[in-house]
Amino acid sequence: MNPLRELKTDKALANCNGDANSEICFLSLSDNDSPSVRTLVVREISDSGVYVFLNKTSNKWKQIERNKLSEVLFWYPSLKTQYRVFGEIEELPRTSIKDHWNRRPLQSKYMDYAYEHFAEQSQEIPSEKALKDFVNELKHQTEPNKLVPPPSASGIRINAASVEKLLLDEHNVHSRKKFTKESESWRQIFLMP
Repeated sequence: MNPLRELKTDKALANCNGDANSEICFLSLSDNDSPSVRTLVVREISDSGVYVFLNKTSNKWKQIERNKLSEVLFWYPSLKTQYRVFGEIEELPRTSIKDHWNRRPLQSKYMDYAYEHFAEQSQEIPSEKALKDFVNELKHQTEPNKLVPPPSASGIRINAASVEKLLLDEHNVHSRKKFTKESESWRQIFLMP
């Protein structure tokens, strides 16, 4: 059994339940013994991993270049279910970025341009008003259908090596399982919750 299929099913169920976490994940990175966690939009879950998009101007990209190991956490309160996906990060090919970028919300596309031409992600800016003015001017100058992914728009896949699932049960013993990828199959063990 592929636990990523189960994750994908639970993500869809959480979405049907109106779960605010159904479209996001929490990406954990570590660099020089300094951990960091970020909330990102999940773009896809496949049989091999989790796909997210980010910008190469961000600090997280620099961390990824130094340490490709990562963990992604999914928490669906409506299901009382948590998944932890551990694996190595792989940069997506440019063709994949172009395909997925067209489905991004328009505001996110404009922000990719702002990262390239206004300020890199997480850098100090003069003011929120200055950023809003820049994006509004960009919207005024550029038709949405003319936008193309700038060079810094990128994406990654976290290639799952292991997946843990924790199911909380108010009336019974919690369930915790760990799945480890072994060649083309998954080995499942049960863990103490």
